[in-house]
Amino acid sequence: MSWGQILFSFEGRVGRKTYWMFLIVVMVVFGIIAAIAGGSAASAADPEAAAAAASKMATLMGLVPAVGGLIALVFNGFIAGTPGPNQFGPPPA
Repeated sequence: MSWGQILFSFEGRVGRKTYWMFLIVVMVVFGIIAAIAGGSAASAADPEAAAAAASKMATLMGLVPAVGGLIALVFNGFIAGTPGPNQFGPPPA
């Protein structure tokens, strides 16, 4: 399965290994973005600007529903899918 299919397709099934690899890549990318944003805010000479940047980051992180994310993590990352073919196609290899 290609990255294009993983990111933009609503057909087929994805195994747990592919799910975890995708999740790790996304976490690393967002970690780098957060480090860059935090580093630029921390190096600002104006403490009010650093506080404003941190406040914006906290507001954005507050938009993510933590409970729903944890439930999705458990169902997608740890619980096996339906054995055999189902309405979404054959099981991942």
